[in-house]
Amino acid sequence: MKFIAVHGGAGRRSDKSVRSKALDAVMKALDIGIETLKSGNALDAVIAAVVSMEDSPYLNAGIGSALNLIGEVEMDACVATEDSCGAVAGTTIARNPVLLAKRVMETDHLLIAGKGADMLAESYGMSVDSNEFFITERNRKRRKEAVKVLLGETEGIPEEKIKKRNEYIDRVYPKLRELIRHYSQYISFSDTVGAVAFDGEHLAAATSTGGVFLKLPGRVGDSPIFGAGTYVGNGIAISCSGIGEQIMKTTLAKNIANLYAFGLPIELAVKSAMLMASKEFENPSMGAIAVSHEGITIYHTSEAFVAGYAKLKGSEIVERKVSDVWR
Repeated sequence: MKFIAVHGGAGRRSDKSVRSKALDAVMKALDIGIETLKSGNALDAVIAAVVSMEDSPYLNAGIGSALNLIGEVEMDACVATEDSCGAVAGTTIARNPVLLAKRVMETDHLLIAGKGADMLAESYGMSVDSNEFFITERNRKRRKEAVKVLLGETEGIPEEKIKKRNEYIDRVYPKLRELIRHYSQYISFSDTVGAVAFDGEHLAAATSTGGVFLKLPGRVGDSPIFGAGTYVGNGIAISCSGIGEQIMKTTLAKNIANLYAFGLPIELAVKSAMLMASKEFENPSMGAIAVSHEGITIYHTSEAFVAGYAKLKGSEIVERKVSDVWR
């Protein structure tokens, strides 16, 4: 049997039209991953699926990445197999960060960050001319509203939007109000994507993200950290999503792999590790997809998690499902 699973991020999408388009993007990525897995290997399949999601303006990776506090995009990505890993952090011009992470996998290094990642993208002809390439008008408007709420300049913003922005800030970044005064001179006016696969012999995982909305410039999340947001080892491949600081503090992906190595079934390993990690936080928001030779598991503690999977026997699809709510 062959298995593949993809996710478009853990978190909230209150706009129904955006939720629908995000779900469509994940369905498309799953289909691309399936077709690649039919004739290719696990690594090719997860990369193809993630590239597809990076190209969607409705998912937080590549085009459509969340803006940081000063209105720029900084992207992270990781690719891993049983034998190797490559990751990039804080790239601002890599057209598809997951492809750049694969290039890092081919070097002697594991993680390249910031200016170095951008230089690598340029050297391989994988860069775009400007960071503006990744910024959608929807995300620009979102950030503008959120910054105004942070600064108390809410005139003209509907009460419901003010409430939603305040709820997000208090849930994800409770200290942001204290920090924003240090960045005020720079201010002008969901989600990670990932894939895991097993091709009958080998495992692979890939994760890509624009990071948390309104993050401080230079912030790096869990996605490029091997063992936190992405991991392959102990017979299992994992890609996580959610609030990166929570996932890094609990090394979620590695803990899942450890529990699986100790003999827990894949479903129980994922669920147990996530529930243990969630106990450390007042508002846990995490999700994970995992695959091994025995099957696939998708689990989350966030409000929603858009994800899908497929099982193949040779080139025949035995089972396929996509949903934006999993429990």
